[in-house]
Amino acid sequence: MKKLISLLVLCGFAGLPAMGDVAELVRSSGVKGGLVVHLGCGNGRETIGLRLDERYIVQGLDVGGARVQEAREAVREAGCYGSVTVREYDGTNLPYVDNLVNVIVASGKCRVAKEEILRVLAPSGVAFVNGEKM
Repeated sequence: MKKLISLLVLCGFAGLPAMGDVAELVRSSGVKGGLVVHLGCGNGRETIGLRLDERYIVQGLDVGGARVQEAREAVREAGCYGSVTVREYDGTNLPYVDNLVNVIVASGKCRVAKEEILRVLAPSGVAFVNGEKM
């Protein structure tokens, strides 16, 4: 089955949501549940907002140990730990099996190769990458 992938550039196109509202990206994706991954999750506050309802599981990834700890604390304080998690990764390799992720939202500079993003996306998965058309 051929993957249907929507790779959108988030800067420079009218009508696309700003990165300040990453939850709108998930809403606009057409995906109705599953695993949402937030690359470059920072302090975790936007990551928490990616869980639109109980049909979604969200995982934030970041390269900085201190940022990961800060994001984990935000998730705990929001009371959504379990349905939203945060982990550290190396910035280039995604820690998922092939065809698992339903939505990827990349915030900030994304160093993950297009091939790696496509590898983990499920059929009909959607990736939003900030500032770079893939």
